[in-house]
Amino acid sequence: MSITDLEKIDGAGIDNEKSDRLNLMIADNLDWVESDVHLEILTDKLNNYYNYIKSRQYLSNWSGIKEFMIIIYFKYTPNDAANTYLKKVSEQLKEENIFIKLVIN
Repeated sequence: MSITDLEKIDGAGIDNEKSDRLNLMIADNLDWVESDVHLEILTDKLNNYYNYIKSRQYLSNWSGIKEFMIIIYFKYTPNDAANTYLKKVSEQLKEENIFIKLVIN
């Protein structure tokens, strides 16, 4: 899976430390040369994950979920615009028990 597969969840599973947290993974393999395009794709992917959570589609596989962790695995370090955007989105989502974690490979 990849960030460009907008309609797919790249990976999902119950958190090892919190059994009521569902981890949803995004595999971001794009560089930041075309920053605006990359940020638009990332926004679309996050919106799809948000819709997946809010529509409760996860219930077909998991129950008892009370919070969500969207883990974004970046191949390339996000630029300043991306970091600013992700910080803003993270602040908004945590009110709904949806958290964002960034991992840079």
